[in-house]
Amino acid sequence: MKLIQKTISDVSDVKVTFYTAQLKSQIDDILVICFKLHRDVNSRDLCFMDAMKIAGAKIWLSSAIILDFRELSYKWGDTMQCLFQSPYPKPSSPLEKIFAGPEKKFHIVAVTSPLNQKGLTSLIQSEMGKNPSKLLFDSLETAVKSIETELLKQDSATEIKKDAA
Repeated sequence: MKLIQKTISDVSDVKVTFYTAQLKSQIDDILVICFKLHRDVNSRDLCFMDAMKIAGAKIWLSSAIILDFRELSYKWGDTMQCLFQSPYPKPSSPLEKIFAGPEKKFHIVAVTSPLNQKGLTSLIQSEMGKNPSKLLFDSLETAVKSIETELLKQDSATEIKKDAA
């Protein structure tokens, strides 16, 4: 048997950089993942990007993810919706459900640019059936503000449920 060495860089030309930021209102950090590619994204690129999102989430536990697509070219296609799905699997066994605590929505938003805004807006609206203004932002600052607002709402709802119980 002949072994053939493989490296992550063989899969895709996408450049990925990870950042974390602490929100004042949260214990966990948020994870910002910057993806850069100046040609249209293909299915191998998307597979790589999803793997990087999952790896980043496993390494740097976070309460939310911001996908920074400002330097990523994307025109159309529905396979990119995997990037907007939680990197954490839902607990399935009774024991996992106990340790997981109350189910929380995991927030993922994106920062866009003219390289991808039209394609991502179409993806979010037409393929995912969601409001693009809730998931797509023009700047990192507005994306962070949106995440912080959503996490505060989620924490308030959790506290109300605890008080009612």
